[in-house]
Order: sequence, then C-alpha cells, then structure tokens
Amino acid sequence: PGSTTLPGESRSSAYAEEGTFAHRLAEIALENGDNTAAPYLGLPVEIKVGDGTSKKIVDQDMVDAVNVYLDAVWAAYDSDKAAEIYVEERFTLEVGEPGEVFGSNDATVYSPAAKKLWVFDYKHGAGVVVDAYENRQLMFYAVGAMTAHPEWDVEQIELVIVQPRAFSNSGDGVSRWEMPLWTLLDYPDQIAKAIADAKSDAPTFKAGDWCRWCPAAANCTVREAGFFEAAQIDFASVADVTPAAVLPKAESLTPERMSAILAGFDQLAAWVDTIRDKVTETLMAGQAVPGWKVVEKVGRRRWVDNDSEIATYLEMTYGLEADDIRPRKLRTITDIEKQLKAALGKDGFAEAKEQLTMLYTVKESSGLTIALESDRRAAVVPGEAEFGSVNLNSLFTDGE
Repeated sequence: PGSTTLPGESRSSAYAEEGTFAHRLAEIALENGDNTAAPYLGLPVEIKVGDGTSKKIVDQDMVDAVNVYLDAVWAAYDSDKAAEIYVEERFTLEVGEPGEVFGSNDATVYSPAAKKLWVFDYKHGAGVVVDAYENRQLMFYAVGAMTAHPEWDVEQIELVIVQPRAFSNSGDGVSRWEMPLWTLLDYPDQIAKAIADAKSDAPTFKAGDWCRWCPAAANCTVREAGFFEAAQIDFASVADVTPAAVLPKAESLTPERMSAILAGFDQLAAWVDTIRDKVTETLMAGQAVPGWKVVEKVGRRRWVDNDSEIATYLEMTYGLEADDIRPRKLRTITDIEKQLKAALGKDGFAEAKEQLTMLYTVKESSGLTIALESDRRAAVVPGEAEFGSVNLNSLFTDGE
C-alpha cells in the first residue's frame, strides 16, 4: 500500500469490533487484488464506529486469518479466466416494502464457464463454529446475489463460510455447501412470510440456536418457555426454579425425555450437563436414545514422522528455507502448504501437496462425542469405532 493508513467505512454494529477490523482488511485486500494480507502487517486499519472512527494495528494473527479467506476466494476466481468477482456488493430484495429488505455479500464469484456462483462469508469469531450447510444467512445472500445479477446463467451455487479461527468439518476453517437451485424459488417467499408475520399484531416467536445473538436473550420469556416445554418440566419460568423445586435426576429419565432435554436450551449448563453425561453413558453403552447418536469428533491433521525428516524432505525436494519451515519446531500442515504454494505456484503445488499428504500426514478424530441425528457426520457404534485415523501410505507398504 502506498499510504500509512487504510481507509475506513461504516460497518454494522452487529459485528464485534475485532471481526469488523478483520472484515475491513479482507475487503481492502480483495479490492486491491492482493493474494495475501501480509503487505498490511503493522499498518493501522480504520473503521467507523458511530460518529467517530476506530483504528487497530494489523497483527500477524489477523493476517493469517484473513489469508485463509483470501485463498478460498481467489481459488474460485482463478478457476475461470472470465470469472467475475464482487466485494461487499449491496443488494435489495423485492419483498416487503420497497427497499426494506437488503444486505451485502462479503464476496461473490461467478464463473461463466462453469455456470457456477460462489457466495463467501467471512467470520472472524472462534467461539462458535458456523456450518455452511443449509445456512439461512448465506441462502439469503445467494438470493441477493442472483437478484443483483439477473444476467447470470447459474446452474451451481456453492455457499462458503470461512472461519479460520475455528474449525469446520474439514478441519481447515472452511465450510462449504452446494445449495440446490430450487431453493432460490422458494426462499424469497419464506422471507416475505417472515416479514409479514413480524409486522402482524400477534407475531410468532420461536426460540432456537439463533437466540444466542439476541440482545433480549437473557430475559426472553419465549426462550424460558421453550426450554421447559422441551424438558417437560412444569415450571412457568426460571423464577420458579428454587432449591425447594428439585429437578429430576438423570437416572429417572427415559431416553426419550433425555433426548428432549438435550434438544432444549442447554444454556442452563449446570443441570443440562448432568443430563448430557447420562445420555453419553447410555449411548456409549450401546443403548438407543431417540434423536441422538455417537459420532467421531472432527478430525485434525498432524505430522506422522519426526520433524527433522520432514524438514529435510521439504528442503531437499522443494528448496524451502530451513529457518522458514523449522524455526524451533515443524510448522503446521496449513503453514507448510502455504509455503509450497508460494514456492511452486499453482501448477506444481497440487502434486506436491498430494505427495506430502500421502507421505507425512494423517487425519484423525480426537475421540467420540454425541450429536443430534440431524448432524451430517455418520453414526458409529462405540464398540466398533477403533480406528480414528488412516495413513494412506500404510495402505501400500503394510502387509505386502
């Protein structure tokens, strides 16, 4: 960059300030055509806060996080020489009153050759992992992108959430979902119905996971009633829960009732955690609990050989600098892949990554946990789940 500060603009107060800075940095990098946010390291990024501004110095953690997002967006853009990219493009939907329903996409990429649309959403938060699968926020963004560009001939839509400081099912901070085209026809109508309901004299309120972000969550009577209904407990509100009002013990509950409690509001952590332990015990013992199953925890890659051997391999084979890849210990798999990509370019990177993965990495689950039956991971039988990782190289070297 040619200046010592980065320009700012208004952002929604719904974003936490740290995330707003990261969003702004990602936006600037994309607008400037930068493949990395590294040039902005140490510079102040500026955003508007109310009537004033706020600045933050870009640190290495922010650069690393934003780079994951940039990699995902540019990979889609580079797939087609005629691809179009739009950053923070605003759109308005023709539902409700004119101009009432609007938004802006973090980034969208359209490939005329593949007739494919990518809709990207960057999330800087690390506390709650957000999945792209049937994500209603991104579905809204996809409808908005299509509304803004009726000239596009789209046959595929991929929704992509990049959350580098958390982990998706792929373990790389990127979650993807192919959105069925028919959803485009139905979703605007769903939005219109929701708006009409919200404006009615008797709007329908429903508690759910989305309550986590509601400013009224702590004193919402609908949320309280939803928990007690799910848990099948005869309390009108949390005010009725006193030391004299003994909550039922986990041992006295049927699997059906335990399932209902876990599907309710586990914000009441102290009590619900005891129910969770009992459900886990029941499932791990091989007994069925309606609505729940045992699955493997999200797998994360790790090196499977000693640091010295892997470092030597990378130095001798690809010419990577020893101090870059092993300052004190071997860098993470993601960091090494970034260095390979920078050193070899896209043409040589794919083969190098495949070879590195085959020789030196393994993806393994850290154990078993329980999840709702709607979870996309396959159910496993606890007694049979003995192999949580596979080294692909061993398939060709063992037992010959």
